[in-house]
Amino acid sequence: MARSRRTGFTLLEVLVAMSILAALSLALTQAMAAGHMQTYAALEQARAITLVESMHEEIAAQPFPSNPLAVLPLPAIRSLITDLKAYDNLTEIPGALADHHGNLLPETYQGFTRSVLIAENATCTINDLGVTLTGIEVTVTVALPNGQSWSTTRFIPNPTGAL
Repeated sequence: MARSRRTGFTLLEVLVAMSILAALSLALTQAMAAGHMQTYAALEQARAITLVESMHEEIAAQPFPSNPLAVLPLPAIRSLITDLKAYDNLTEIPGALADHHGNLLPETYQGFTRSVLIAENATCTINDLGVTLTGIEVTVTVALPNGQSWSTTRFIPNPTGAL
C-alpha cells in the first residue's frame, strides 16, 4: 500500500487559524480604539486645565479691589481691567475665547465655555501659623458642550488684611 505524503494544511486547519487571527485582530482594534479615546480625553482635560490656569493667572495679576462694594463693568478688552472684581460673572462662549488683549485663542480651545465667579469676604485659615486671612475666592469653570466640566477655586488674600 502506497503511503500518501501530504504537504500543506487542511481546510479545517486554515479555518481555525483564520478564526484565531480574526479574534486577535478584533481585540487589537478594540484596544487601539480605547487607547485613542483615552488619549483624546486626556488632551481635552489638558486644554481645559490650560484655560482654567490662564484665567486664574490673569485675574491674580490684577490689583485687589480698592472699593469692595463697587460694581465694575467688564471692558471690551480685558487688558483694560484695573480691578479683579470686574471679572465677576464673566462668561466666554464657544468660538469667542480670547486672551486678555482680546486676541482669539487657537481653534483647539474654541469648543469650550469659560466662566468666572468671584466670592467676596472669603476667609482662609492657615492652622500651622494660627492665621486667618480675608480675601476673595475666584472660581473658574471650563465646560464642553457635552456637559463635561472642570472647575478650580483660588483664594486671593487681601494685601491689607481686611475687606
